[in-house]
Amino acid sequence: MLQIRPKKTKPHSQTTTSRRILGFIHAVLHGLWSLAVLLLAAFLFLWIVGVPSVVLNAALQRLETGATLAADGLRLTPRGELRLERLLVYPEGSFDQPFLRFDEISFSPDYRSLASGRFHLRSLRAEGGALFLPPFQASTESRLGRIEVNNIRISLARRTGDWQILAAASIGSMSLRVSGALRAETAEPTVGPRSWLASFAQLTSQTPKLGEGPRRVLEDILLTGTTEAQIEITGTFQEPEFFVQLISTPRTVGGFPVDRAEARLVRKNRRLALTSLDIRGPGGFHIQASRSDPSDDGAVIRGFFAFDRLTYQGAEFAQGSGQIELLDDGSMLASRCEVRLGATGQRGTALFDVVWQPDRNTLSGSFDLNFDPNDLAPLLTSNQIKIARRFAFSNSMPRFAGVFLRTARPTNLFIHGHLTASRFEYRGVPVDDMEVTLTYTNHWLILDNWRFTRGRGFTSGRMDIDLDGRQVIANLYSTMHPVDVAGLIGDQLRKAVSQWSFDGPTEMRAAGVVDTSARHDRTDLTLEARGERMGRGDWLADSASFTLHAWKGRYVVTNFAGRAFGGQLQGNVWVEPAYAGPEPRFIATISLTNADFAAIARGRSWAGETTTGRLHLAVTATGLISDVLGPATRGDGWLVIEQGELLRTPLFGGLSELLSRLVPGLGFVSQTDLECTFLIGDGGLRTDDLQLSGDVISMRARGDIEFDGRIRMDVQVVLMRRGPLAAFLRLLTFPVTKLFEFRLSGTLENPQWRPLNLPKELFLLFD
Repeated sequence: MLQIRPKKTKPHSQTTTSRRILGFIHAVLHGLWSLAVLLLAAFLFLWIVGVPSVVLNAALQRLETGATLAADGLRLTPRGELRLERLLVYPEGSFDQPFLRFDEISFSPDYRSLASGRFHLRSLRAEGGALFLPPFQASTESRLGRIEVNNIRISLARRTGDWQILAAASIGSMSLRVSGALRAETAEPTVGPRSWLASFAQLTSQTPKLGEGPRRVLEDILLTGTTEAQIEITGTFQEPEFFVQLISTPRTVGGFPVDRAEARLVRKNRRLALTSLDIRGPGGFHIQASRSDPSDDGAVIRGFFAFDRLTYQGAEFAQGSGQIELLDDGSMLASRCEVRLGATGQRGTALFDVVWQPDRNTLSGSFDLNFDPNDLAPLLTSNQIKIARRFAFSNSMPRFAGVFLRTARPTNLFIHGHLTASRFEYRGVPVDDMEVTLTYTNHWLILDNWRFTRGRGFTSGRMDIDLDGRQVIANLYSTMHPVDVAGLIGDQLRKAVSQWSFDGPTEMRAAGVVDTSARHDRTDLTLEARGERMGRGDWLADSASFTLHAWKGRYVVTNFAGRAFGGQLQGNVWVEPAYAGPEPRFIATISLTNADFAAIARGRSWAGETTTGRLHLAVTATGLISDVLGPATRGDGWLVIEQGELLRTPLFGGLSELLSRLVPGLGFVSQTDLECTFLIGDGGLRTDDLQLSGDVISMRARGDIEFDGRIRMDVQVVLMRRGPLAAFLRLLTFPVTKLFEFRLSGTLENPQWRPLNLPKELFLLFD
């Protein structure tokens, strides 16, 4: 049976629930739409307008980066990247000058991390960057001012848990390439970039303190040649490790030729630490060092350097080697270093230990040198070359052991040590042995406890040589030849002393200042000497002593006293610059009393074997120091000879023969006394009152005796000098007085006597 059921209807409560659900969905959709509109508006705002600079900079100041940041704006790109425009980074708390800037930095955030309130990066790109380092400290020699790293480009992207890094920049003529990968221990490399900015800020304050040596090396790298630096980065953002490779064509760095340099650095405690170094250059030059434990901050880098056949700035070195240590504070130690000089190592050796402290700008150490300093002339300063050229070494090299200290600013050099040498010349003076404590600074050379030995003599004392003021302060005692001692002090003093003869042992003391310039304005030296067989030419005193005072180009010899030819010798000598002409002039006063005339005449052509008598002489003369017996010499004097057998000398032998022919038995009589005054001039002596007296005859003479030995004198003989018959005899012989007048000519070696008034017929009797 067909049954028809009635249609059921929903309850009222079910209808209400459905409506509520639909209303909720509508509200959610409406909210999402509103949010989408808001997000789109925000996107459009960030894209078109961007974050206002006031808001952005306030946010940047809150970042703990160790620096002060400022930017023009922050925008959102259509690709969903945030773009920071014109970022400037200043040292913390300063807006004077930025040390880092970027025209544009674009980064892609991980938007999913925003839901948790964190900001994570997926990639970063930076363009148009520049890093500015302050200029070096003021230096007149600096060729490099403010260091600029330009055209910085950085790309940072996350790939499979690692951050891939690519970067490029240029520093002067050097191009820089950076690549590598850093492990990300967290999703955000927060510590890395922030701490890096702090390191850059610290670097800007440390750059001006760079030492003189490193500064010059950096200048050479940045200003000369074409160089490419490649840096590979590994490790983590917190502890990145850098491998730096410097590639260049052969060039000069810091004055030294370098072909290739490699270094590995690790960043620890916000600073870069060197872990290995490898530098190669021509001539087999090689420096290699590494850290035994890279994880140990206190460990040093140890290694070696070596080369073979190296030429450095014109100086030749055969071999070299040594141990090196590099400390984390930048100090360097070189120990057990040995260098052989010369193309084949035949020019000596140098042993040394060196410590370089860049924080103090000092280079110090000890040395033991055994070579000729003239071989290093290309490496020396002008003052050092001046000193080295005073020495001339033959086969025996000097040895110099001591310590040194060099500072970079100001540039000062201090050397102190013990110097010994044998068989060499100093200022042209041969020396057998030398021992001296030497101290050198920029402006002074001090030779203390100085002892020069030559033959049986020696010189000891101290000399302070002013290298800039060109003066020598001397305090010396010597038994060497005075001319050699004077030559050790200076050429001018040697020229003055060399005018004298020193044939016997001599003792000398010198103290004072010698001006080595041409003007001699500061010369003030006192020299005291005593010795034997000293004098002028072959006129030597048996013993003598004198004091020489050199003052402003003048030389005064005072207290000259001694014994010569058995008599007493006294004198004074002045030497002073001439007012006209280049040569100095002398003024001399010399006296000789009670000398043995036979000793003076011995060995001279005008004297005989039987010469006797006592001589008294006084001379005052002036002339050129270079030509004492020359035509410019002027002066006067007197001469007395007592009890001399003068007519028996070769000089008067011709007169004796003439007198014997005129009056038999009259020649070769005893003549006991001679006296005269004389003038010095025109290259000789002139007298008008020479008187030769004896018991039987006497003579008067006038004429000239030149310094070259030529004679021209007129002589008159008078019979009998004294006694009761003398006047009567002279009266009887008065009519024939003219027969006793003679002319003396020729030379002292070959005297010629002729009667002046005999008739020709009688004159022939004497031929």
